[in-house]
Amino acid sequence: MTQTSGEVIYLDTLDVVAYIRETEEKLEHIHRAIDELSLKSDMVESVTALQVVAKEYKLRMEKAKDILSEHIIED
Repeated sequence: MTQTSGEVIYLDTLDVVAYIRETEEKLEHIHRAIDELSLKSDMVESVTALQVVAKEYKLRMEKAKDILSEHIIED
């Protein structure tokens, strides 16, 4: 399979952008859930678990942003 480097970078970049957007949307939902559950005293463990998940998504999103910036700089 012949690959043109410009096309591959372009497609990879679009995939990274889509991943970042999806992750941002997931983070919004998680933060809304955290806000709702924080109002209930019996949901402390759930809030803690969601905070861990949110932190992991944020780290993944930051890595994706780093990858995206590397692609932009290379082009």
